[in-house]
Amino acid sequence: MTKDDYDLDNIIKSSFEEIIEYFNKNGIKIEGLRLRIVKSLWSFYDIFIFLFIILLFICTILYYAINISMRYPLIIFIISFFITVGYLLFLYERNQGIYFLPYKKIFIIKKQLDKTVNRILDDLSHHNIKDSSVISIKSSKNSIVLYPFYINMKKDIVNDIVKTITDIVVIHETTHYIFGIDEEKTSVFEFLVYFYKNELYNYSEVYKIIEENIKKCKAYIEENKRLDIYELGRCYGNIIIHKNKQLTNINIKDIIEEIKNLSKKDIINVIKNY
Repeated sequence: MTKDDYDLDNIIKSSFEEIIEYFNKNGIKIEGLRLRIVKSLWSFYDIFIFLFIILLFICTILYYAINISMRYPLIIFIISFFITVGYLLFLYERNQGIYFLPYKKIFIIKKQLDKTVNRILDDLSHHNIKDSSVISIKSSKNSIVLYPFYINMKKDIVNDIVKTITDIVVIHETTHYIFGIDEEKTSVFEFLVYFYKNELYNYSEVYKIIEENIKKCKAYIEENKRLDIYELGRCYGNIIIHKNKQLTNINIKDIIEEIKNLSKKDIINVIKNY
């Protein structure tokens, strides 16, 4: 399986429009959310300008409120700015997307997204896939939760992989509009939207992947003290799907209210005892 040329910008834009439409059709209004496609983290000038203004404002207050030499607030400003930028670059180094609440904007990072696509295509190249079937893919290299993916041999598999990974990233960042900065709840809803939007319930084989995910999630919680918040959310999403496996669809608007009331402790206990 080789990488073909594909227009990632158009795929991202199309994915964003489809997901907004899906939410709106299900009674979830996403208003004023904007999309920005960037090549890498260094392209986040919107965020850097915002930080620059905030830190400059704080330093100005220090100058007038404390009545000290302007030199000291300037030193604080310069140090704070570079430390903050450095921290953000480190924190989001491997992220494929970011939701920036002050601007109600999602950033999709092409470089990271492209790396993920290439890794998955490389993994699939070692499999001898001849017929249409359900397989599992990893959205990130170290993830324990796998995503079911239907390979349709009548279509362009490479393009489908690119679209699927893009959908997962865009769904996640768009869902932050609903749950704010809470990564656990966002990850729960991301997995559910991915599953039901793509109508994966039509393929009985997907439930083997869901059941295997749940087993791994239970073992993960038992064996680790420091738990990844993204993994916890996706684990819980798998449990909701398994509970409702007799249904061809669920009311995702009602699920939002269920998820909003969850605590981290609730999620862990449900996974442990399922």
